[in-house]
Amino acid sequence: MAELPCGSAWVYLFLLLRLRVATCAECPPMCVCELRPWFTPQSLYQEAHTVDCAGFKPQYPFTAFPTETQVLLLQSSSLESTAPFLKGLPNLTELDVSQNRLLSIESAGLVPLSRLVTLHLEENGLISLPDRSLHRLAALQELYLNHNRIERISPAAFAGLDNLIRLHINSNLLRAIDHHWFLNTPNLEVLMIGENPVDAILDGDFAPLSSLKSLVLAGMGLLSIPEGALFGLSSLESLSFYNNQLKEVPWQALQSVTDLKFLDLNKNPICTLKEGDFRNMVHLKELGMSSMPELIAIDRYALENLPELIKVEATHNPKLAFVHPHALRELPHLETLMLSDNNIAGLYRQTVESLPSLREIGLHGNPLHCDCIVQWIIRGQLHARFMEPHAMHCAAPPEFMGQCVRDIPMTDIADGCLPFIPTSIFPEEASLIDNTSATFDCRALAEPEPVIYWVSPKGTKIVVDMVSEKYSVSDEGTLQIMDAHYGDSGTYTCVAQNGVGLDTKTVTVTVNGTRVNPSQGITIRVLNAGMNSVLVAWTSQPGPHSTSATLHIGNEKVRFTVRVPADIHEYNLTHLVPETMYNVCLMVKVSQNMTEQACINVTTLSSLDPNIPPETWLYHVLAIAFGSTIALICLLGIWAYVLARYFDRLRPYQITYRLGQKSNSLLELDPSLADLWDGECESTRPTVPRRPLDTWQNYSSLRMH
Repeated sequence: MAELPCGSAWVYLFLLLRLRVATCAECPPMCVCELRPWFTPQSLYQEAHTVDCAGFKPQYPFTAFPTETQVLLLQSSSLESTAPFLKGLPNLTELDVSQNRLLSIESAGLVPLSRLVTLHLEENGLISLPDRSLHRLAALQELYLNHNRIERISPAAFAGLDNLIRLHINSNLLRAIDHHWFLNTPNLEVLMIGENPVDAILDGDFAPLSSLKSLVLAGMGLLSIPEGALFGLSSLESLSFYNNQLKEVPWQALQSVTDLKFLDLNKNPICTLKEGDFRNMVHLKELGMSSMPELIAIDRYALENLPELIKVEATHNPKLAFVHPHALRELPHLETLMLSDNNIAGLYRQTVESLPSLREIGLHGNPLHCDCIVQWIIRGQLHARFMEPHAMHCAAPPEFMGQCVRDIPMTDIADGCLPFIPTSIFPEEASLIDNTSATFDCRALAEPEPVIYWVSPKGTKIVVDMVSEKYSVSDEGTLQIMDAHYGDSGTYTCVAQNGVGLDTKTVTVTVNGTRVNPSQGITIRVLNAGMNSVLVAWTSQPGPHSTSATLHIGNEKVRFTVRVPADIHEYNLTHLVPETMYNVCLMVKVSQNMTEQACINVTTLSSLDPNIPPETWLYHVLAIAFGSTIALICLLGIWAYVLARYFDRLRPYQITYRLGQKSNSLLELDPSLADLWDGECESTRPTVPRRPLDTWQNYSSLRMH
């Protein structure tokens, strides 16, 4: 480059300074004119000449804004028209006139702005959008109309906006959605139309939006989504139903958007997530199910065959207490499972083991029961890390309450768990009217997995696959009462039972205002006490809020709890220690905030006579031993006598005769018997004279005597 002469350089510098001063002089008072970062609708970074006049109060006569202005910010300026300020701005790409007093598009004075890309009209007083009201903004890509009072949008209101990519119409007064609006926006990618009191979404309302990638239908009070509501949204990747009134997942409508990647169901009164709710959503990556006031359970196979799912967030659900051990299946890429701040008492080990790619899990803020179900957590048997493990505390049993889960000794956890039906699983009372139906969801945590059935007010056992025109029970434990009438009023009991024990919970159903009598108190008594068992009985009149009876047995060294159905009034407590005092308390919940209780003390019997004081046991042992010895001697004597008499009868008669001499021995009577002597005794054998024996004479002598 050729060097400028010294004089020419000074002239050039002077002209630059004059140009800078002139540009600065054009910046109106109370405004800031500078280069600022700016992002295009495609998120490309640029630097733009920005005139920031937020809160600007124009002083008349007003000349103009700098002609090189690209971004003009006039929000919160109490403007009723922008016409005087938009002339001579050929480079304007973004205009923000939000939070002003514009009542119509005409009053906005939107002169032809051939390069305008982004237009903010939020928080004005716009009431309607007439046909072709924005057709002079051919380059417009982003239009923000949130928080106005728009009641009507004409069918051709967006005519001429072929390049529109983002449209926000949140928080207005629209009562319906017209598919004609979108015939002129073929390239629309983002539509936010939430928080409008739309009565219902109809089939095909969004059909022209084949390029749409994100749809937000939040806060509209929607009760249901018809099967064809999402028809035509072949490119949709993100869908939000946040803060509506959906009571179940709209799985039929979701079949039209199988390429969906992000689904937001947060803050809907969905009660259960069940098998098939997310079928065919093979590209889903993130699922939000938080802040659901009525969600109680994630049932078997609720999240199944979602091969691209990475994150599940189900937090701050006050009633969510049950996650089925097989709720999550065939999720090979799931990395994050958020279940914090719910009402979950335990998470099964097999639920987590089925997730090979799991990296982190959030379970803090739940009232965990530190029993056999969560022993895998205590033992650290997990390939993923827990988020905030210090905030995982035990809510039961009482001896572990408040302790950190990982501080519980492993040896104190049994292999089997009593069933536990969470208190939030279904209401304590329900009111019905004639000819209506109702469902009550019952779930229970236990190891091994429990069997769930119901008992009607008349004592009928309602089980799965039961054939009845009045009742049915699903595999998960949901009771359905069909065609209710006056006679169906009463207390229905859910029973969860496994090999360890059982738990129950009741709901009192009233039809047309019928009620049952309130509780009149409870009493408990001991029917029998043994060395290792105690049989107790009680009487009670269950009220409309009564649940299962709960027996607490314990002393200073041991304590345990047994739950029995409300219709049982006797219980045999076994495996007790002899000569030990136990405190037995029966508790029956008769209202949401009231529990009746009766207690009794009982001592198991001694292994000896229960009427003898235990401290004299040695004397009694000696007495028993002495008596037993005497009895044994007598018994042996009797047996000896009996045996002697028996053998006497088997001996030959001893024939003797008396001739004034001593009786002869058998050798004298029969010398032949001498041959039986052993030969070794010959020398010592006495010599007996041998003479003939007159047996007849002897026999005669015997007869004569």
